Amino acid sequence: MHCLEFILAATIHLGLSGDYNNIHPGLQCTHGDTIVGTYYNSERRMSSYIGRKIALGGGILEVGVTTGYNPKIAPILRYRMDKIFIIPAYEIKGGGGNTFGLIIGWQF
Repeated sequence: MHCLEFILAATIHLGLSGDYNNIHPGLQCTHGDTIVGTYYNSERRMSSYIGRKIALGGGILEVGVTTGYNPKIAPILRYRMDKIFIIPAYEIKGGGGNTFGLIIGWQF
């Protein structure tokens, strides 16, 4: 068990039109396959999350739920190989017509 580690990620948001934060400091605790943490999200708010790590191919798939977005509790799916990760993303627009994109990042 290695609990409480500082994490820092830098991201780019592909296919999305919002003005997003690209630097995400946070804290994470890993216990076996379970991850719990908090981070400063793309919408400039604090988020908390809980999830599981699943070995997949040459990387790790992280599946869980997170807070701090719209809706207030959202699913999260992140695939990470070493320090590089990819996350499917979507924007909810007020007048409808949601936009789907990708978040690509590097976790230090």
